[in-house]
Amino acid sequence: MEDIISQLPDDILISIITRIPTKDALRSSILSKRWRNLFRFVPAFNFFCDHRYSDPTCHSKAILEGVHGLLERHHAFIRSFHLCCCLTESCTHPLEQCIYSLGKLGIENLSLWTPKNWSTTRVVSFSCHLLSHMPSLKHFTLKSCFLQPNLKNPCNSLKTLKLSKVKGPPGYLECILSNCLNLCSLAIKDCQVPSKLCFHGPNLQLKCIVIHECEGVKEIELYASNLMTFEFKFDSDEMVNFIFDYVPQLQNIYLCLLENGMPSLCRRLGQDLPHLKTLLVQYMGDPFEDGGIDMGITMFNNLNRLELNISYLSTFNLFSLIPLLHGCPLLQELHLSVRPRYYNLLDEEKHVVLHPHLKNVEINGFGGTKHEIEFALYILKSAVRLQLMDISWHSSYYDRFGRWYTQDDPPIHGNKFSEIYQSIQQLKHEAVSPTVQVIFQKFARIVPKQF
Repeated sequence: MEDIISQLPDDILISIITRIPTKDALRSSILSKRWRNLFRFVPAFNFFCDHRYSDPTCHSKAILEGVHGLLERHHAFIRSFHLCCCLTESCTHPLEQCIYSLGKLGIENLSLWTPKNWSTTRVVSFSCHLLSHMPSLKHFTLKSCFLQPNLKNPCNSLKTLKLSKVKGPPGYLECILSNCLNLCSLAIKDCQVPSKLCFHGPNLQLKCIVIHECEGVKEIELYASNLMTFEFKFDSDEMVNFIFDYVPQLQNIYLCLLENGMPSLCRRLGQDLPHLKTLLVQYMGDPFEDGGIDMGITMFNNLNRLELNISYLSTFNLFSLIPLLHGCPLLQELHLSVRPRYYNLLDEEKHVVLHPHLKNVEINGFGGTKHEIEFALYILKSAVRLQLMDISWHSSYYDRFGRWYTQDDPPIHGNKFSEIYQSIQQLKHEAVSPTVQVIFQKFARIVPKQF
């Protein structure tokens, strides 16, 4: 009956209660005198109200006042703090008190957000001057809030900023960029932004910019000497004009668009960004509906990885991608995810164009049709240094920050799987590369891309 756990050293016990929900960590103080003050040394807190969706009956002000009292009695640094609560206008003052306390406790990672379906007219107002009261803050996430751009003192510690469903007066983004001088990563999703977004400045340190589903954006101008990755997703048919004034280090671009005109987009990117290394394009339709790409045109002289996600199609011709591959002479990796209802079966003669640097090919959404098998055979005959062709039944889709996920496609039956598998194994004998591996599996091999 000996209590062995209570005899462990304090640092081990604190490490244990850090890994359990915050509510349970607080409740551990009533176990015995030995456990009474251990939770006051926990370096991370996660507070979630019981409402999965926002509820006007949530006592958010009382919750924040209780959290503030807890922070005032804390005895150690807090590195990470996450709060999910139905924050209203009445929570402004207690939230500021919590921010002041977290600043004194050396907060590094802070997340504040409201559950779903919360009225934007009642959200809490977060003043940017609070950032200067957290001198150790490195990562900040803010969701469903009104942002006040009255930052008087610079915030030199902030490295990453994520804004979701955030509104604010004109100029609130410019205020953040001009005062957070060491900001390296900025992500804005479904936020209130002007029709023209400008990212420029002599001291701008941004390396990654992510813009998702921000309505009203018509033009994006980039003048950032340190920018390496740019992501843009917009669920609208309106054309968006990208102006790459000065981005000498930009190597990775991820675009999710509804518009057509893939050939013109590729030519424009190839001209403006000759040093591009990775290109991901996610299209909701046929990217070559307005016309194909002329064979022999070199668009991306330095592109190493090409990722294409093409969905919501009735018919599609896979061989329309061949000129695009030919326009990337140094291409090493190809990730393709296509799942239309039917493929265009064209009887035209297919001239094999060698791809001397292509090493890895992934084809997701492979249904085993004659058209798909012919396309896979073309790649095997043209890629002289191919090392791996990974084919899967399920398609995939791109989320953000280099993450891919498997699509919920209809299941594949055993007989169909065996039939496709045998067809693919026969293709291997047609490959020009003697060391190539051809793999077929049900699910896509999702490997996070790091940049």
